[in-house]
Amino acid sequence: MLKILNIQDSIVDVFNGYASTISIIIDKPEGEKWFVQNYLNYMTTYDSDYSQVVSDYFYSDFTYNSAINFYQPENIINLPYDCYSASTLEVQDIIKFIKEKINMGFYLCFFVNLKYLKSYNQKEDFIHDIFVYGYDDEKEIIYATGYNHNGKYSFFEHKYNEIAMAYENCNVSSFNHDYFDTKKISYFKYRVNFKYNFNLINFIATLKEYSNIYHCQTHARRFICRTGEKSSGKTAYGIDSIKVLIEYFKDWNDSKELDLRQIYFLYNHKINMEFKIKYLLKNKYLVDESILEQYREIIQISKICLNLSIKYSLKGDIEYSNKIIAFLEEFYKKEKDTLSKLVEALEKLC
Repeated sequence: MLKILNIQDSIVDVFNGYASTISIIIDKPEGEKWFVQNYLNYMTTYDSDYSQVVSDYFYSDFTYNSAINFYQPENIINLPYDCYSASTLEVQDIIKFIKEKINMGFYLCFFVNLKYLKSYNQKEDFIHDIFVYGYDDEKEIIYATGYNHNGKYSFFEHKYNEIAMAYENCNVSSFNHDYFDTKKISYFKYRVNFKYNFNLINFIATLKEYSNIYHCQTHARRFICRTGEKSSGKTAYGIDSIKVLIEYFKDWNDSKELDLRQIYFLYNHKINMEFKIKYLLKNKYLVDESILEQYREIIQISKICLNLSIKYSLKGDIEYSNKIIAFLEEFYKKEKDTLSKLVEALEKLC
């Protein structure tokens, strides 16, 4: 038997826990509205010397992030998908479990040891989540998404025996998975009767807070959530996260590790914001198309920063670091100015 569930290109794809859920809602009108309202928010946690910087999202409708591979408040809030989970202690035959859930229309997100999946070419134990959306009995293939060796969100085909081995060998010590609930298999699907009212007033308020246009302490109550616990460290919200990235590249030394995901997250978020501006134009909340063109200039700057970061990671030349700082400073001014114009234009139509 062959069964492959529908999957869209995800606008947000830096972290699998977000990419997997966005890919099943973004082509649905109600899901699109929810995405536009909720995925504006960009925040960053960092330590005092900026050696570790972690970017993330939280949703507008509540006060913490909820990527499906982190803490998942299953069906107690108005998410556009129904979500359930099973303990790995209860699932011995992972292939049988996948097929049962796929046949019921559920997508799955769970942790495996990438060392046993040939597509990853991973030599050491490495625990990470994958997103599963189909299977083929004749070819004995599981269809999934994840990140290739360059960190790019990609589509993969894994043999049944590879998935079984990767699942069975998940209980090992591995780099950077302490925050994840590796003992849980999440399965979810779009909520058929989901309804959502996009609220322009709330969108503007969130946009103002994100842009730091007016002083607001609301975000002080928000936090990044890892398996139900608050993250430690300082937090920057919205556009101020760019200032954190600037500090991240200052006074660089060999003891710091360049995490390209954080720069890609910045670029990813700007693509996300472009999608929102297009939505506002499409639905006549906004009539000034020049704002979209201005925002595309910001996207280009963020792409330049990403490319320079990749070069810097390969060559370690401080010249690239200085260029990145200069572009990020330009980026901050342009985005603040453009979003101020967007807020002004939206308020005129309210």
